[in-house]
Amino acid sequence: TRNTTLNGGGSTAAAKFSVLTVGTAGNLTTNGVNFTNGYAPAAHGGGAIYNNSGGSVSVQGGTFSSNTSGNGIGGAIYSNGGSLSVNAATFNSNAAPTFLDTIVGGGAIYDASGAAGSISYSKFAGNSTADVGGAVDIAASTTLNHDIFTGNTAYEGGAIFFNTASVTLNGTTMKSNTETFGGGVFYERSEERRVGKECRSR
Repeated sequence: TRNTTLNGGGSTAAAKFSVLTVGTAGNLTTNGVNFTNGYAPAAHGGGAIYNNSGGSVSVQGGTFSSNTSGNGIGGAIYSNGGSLSVNAATFNSNAAPTFLDTIVGGGAIYDASGAAGSISYSKFAGNSTADVGGAVDIAASTTLNHDIFTGNTAYEGGAIFFNTASVTLNGTTMKSNTETFGGGVFYERSEERRVGKECRSR
């Protein structure tokens, strides 16, 4: 079977929208679907997938490229409530830019799901945000398994930022992620200090 590509038209599209929106208690599974040029309106995040109503989102494979969040949170995927799992997906050049001087984050993914989630065997390259979590901004209990983070950028947490959440990293690879303050991983609520060349806690 061939992969399916959904193209949102980018910021120049006449109507700006997340490519897919999950309704209240909805259940979305994508398998080998590519998302490109999604551009969420200013009201919400997730240029590719927007889940803000307690829905369940499962991503299996596929590539997310050049998606942008209108409100600066979750360039490709915004998940608040419900659950999020991502497996063997690729996230390239997604962005969560500045929005009205508010805190923004998660160049590729913003996850504040109510249920424990996972991001496994996925690759994040060249994603960016003006604030926290160049690739991923996490505010939910999440396990990251064997993911690769390369060349992502942020003010804090070049690759990953997490805040008041339980996050487990298993076999995670990080290379050349950059941030203005700290390293590749930044935890806002910890008293721990630098734990590696690209890992930082505060």
